[in-house]
Amino acid sequence: MRLIFSQIMLLFASSTATAQSITTLLNQGDFVVREHATSDQDAFDRGMCVAEVMNDRDQALIIQGYQDDTFTITIRDDSWRLSDNFVSVVIEIDNSKWTVQGRTYPSDNMVYLWFDDQAFLPDVLINKVKVSGGSQMAITAENGNSIANFSLSGSSAAMPQFAECWARRQMTEQSAA
Repeated sequence: MRLIFSQIMLLFASSTATAQSITTLLNQGDFVVREHATSDQDAFDRGMCVAEVMNDRDQALIIQGYQDDTFTITIRDDSWRLSDNFVSVVIEIDNSKWTVQGRTYPSDNMVYLWFDDQAFLPDVLINKVKVSGGSQMAITAENGNSIANFSLSGSSAAMPQFAECWARRQMTEQSAA
């Protein structure tokens, strides 16, 4: 009887579990591009593409394009001890600078960045980073203190792969609607 009950519970658990898949699309230079998918259609991150680069201080620059058109950039450093706060930072790529707003999340040791013009964000990162392959991205506080520096080695291949993945995820969302 116990065996039958265990089999029924296993069958129930497997039928209600959310299937997730993570596919590495590219691993080139310092960049890794992955596609995430889940069968849970109610999940915010049910479909997203991620381009990630780590630096020698174990900080991560994470660029995420979600299936619902949302686009985010986060900087994570597990050694940070942040307070919940709004911040302004400067992103510099090849002597071009953009001031962006952000928020720190102490529970994740993460700075989440956003732009007022959402369309500007993917254009700058996908196109500007793509053409500046092999250079550096510097992120500083408004007072000039360094937050992080990231190599863009591999970005000329990573950003087009990311853009293609993100467009595919957005089409998946549109066709499901």
